Amino acid sequence: MSLRRPWQAVSRDRSQVALLLAILVVVASRLPFLRLPLSRDEAGFLVLGRDWLTSAGHAVTSVPAGALYGDYWVDRPPLLLILFRLGDLLGGAVGLRLLGTAAAVVVVLFAALAARRVAGPRAYAATAVAAALLLATPLNGTEVVNGELIAGPFVAVGLWAWIRPSQTVMGGLVAGAAAVAAVLVKQSFIDVFVFVAIFEVLRGRALTRARVQSWLGFVLGATLVAVTVLGFAMAHGTSLSALYDAMLTFRIEARSAAGLQPNTDDRVLLMAVAVIAGGLVPLLGYAAWRLRGLRMSPDRAVIGALVAVIAYDAVAIVFGGGYWSHYLVQPILPIAVLAGIGVAAVPAGLRWPRPWAWTALVVVLAIITLGSNVARVLDPVDAPGAGAGAVIGASAEPGDTVMALYGDPSIVRASGLTSPYPYLWTLPIRVRDPQFELVDEVLSGPDAPTWIVVTKRVAGWQLDVPHLEQVFAERYVLVRRACGMGIYLRADVTRAVHQGPASCRIDLRESWS
Repeated sequence: MSLRRPWQAVSRDRSQVALLLAILVVVASRLPFLRLPLSRDEAGFLVLGRDWLTSAGHAVTSVPAGALYGDYWVDRPPLLLILFRLGDLLGGAVGLRLLGTAAAVVVVLFAALAARRVAGPRAYAATAVAAALLLATPLNGTEVVNGELIAGPFVAVGLWAWIRPSQTVMGGLVAGAAAVAAVLVKQSFIDVFVFVAIFEVLRGRALTRARVQSWLGFVLGATLVAVTVLGFAMAHGTSLSALYDAMLTFRIEARSAAGLQPNTDDRVLLMAVAVIAGGLVPLLGYAAWRLRGLRMSPDRAVIGALVAVIAYDAVAIVFGGGYWSHYLVQPILPIAVLAGIGVAAVPAGLRWPRPWAWTALVVVLAIITLGSNVARVLDPVDAPGAGAGAVIGASAEPGDTVMALYGDPSIVRASGLTSPYPYLWTLPIRVRDPQFELVDEVLSGPDAPTWIVVTKRVAGWQLDVPHLEQVFAERYVLVRRACGMGIYLRADVTRAVHQGPASCRIDLRESWS
């Protein structure tokens, strides 16, 4: 089997048209979701980014006890919050979604460029189409902006930079910088490191000056980005030991707690359906079928490295424990590139590939992608945290604070208030404050929140809550229920509580009217 044959003289114009159409598909698929209510992660990262990187937080001098970024704590690297702050400055929720759209476009572009370096213009066009279909379907969790989507462009650029006909210092520099940047957005995104390591092993042992220079460039690029971002984080109040604890130690501790999350079995089932209907498994199967007869060639190292990255991504998804749909964003890039290379491959003895299988696969995935987007738009979105938070925001006075008892960052974001409790998500509460000692300290202290929202009963988390009842009885009064949540006001303050209807479900069609 060969990856480069005379029949591959697909015109540059046609491949560019395919890329353009792929980008248009990605952009068009994301436009209806610009006004989608913020997910909990999106809301939380926006809250942390603003608090950490503005004078309103504690970004210049020190970090309060129990916090990591400003007033809050989260198990994510600093570059993610920096980029979320950028999205916030671009226009809040809509600005963040536009940033996510740009990230998806970059992934499509550099995935196609990487494939072209391996197998020419046919792979270039096919990879763009594959990446666009995978990024356009909500089944893969791509409609929200999360760490996986933001880290994707760095992985795409890193792979493209390392796949060069002749390696250079600049290529290594760019690849190393992108590799570390991806990890500093989402710590599990070591995809570029995996690719480079396996690629170099499969290339053989021939040591050339250019190869050594590319390695040195990689180390230099990685070092520059690491020093810059981590130095920035330290200058804004955090520390290397605290970052290590959040990015690695906590993830190990949280592994067992993740299995206690409610509806885990349902999410596993949905993910199993999504990897098939969303296109990941079919495209991977197509690539395996097309490349099954590949013999030793210069391209073998690239293909082997891509397979290693896909294997690593699968392990990362399974052992992540949460089984959230946006985890599926991680393997989109290597699968799309591998599928594109597969399209360009010609089985031995054929002068021209049989396009029927690829065409049929693309048509089926395009229909599913269109259908899933239409269904997503037509189905009203539950947004209880945003609804309850908006009620508090309409009732609060300057200086008020809020706390979501079992964790829900969207409440804090929608209220426009700050929280005296550093853990906005449920998982950190379960791992770092399982006996609610810090909750007791906050609720009993002078900085007790003005408002408390009891989000839900969380028996599935096995949280010890009875000892909070006395604090509630003494210090807080239930003033309203909204979106299935109890809103409590501190007993020593008086507020005119907003009694209008709460927006608990959002119709995307109405949000554009």
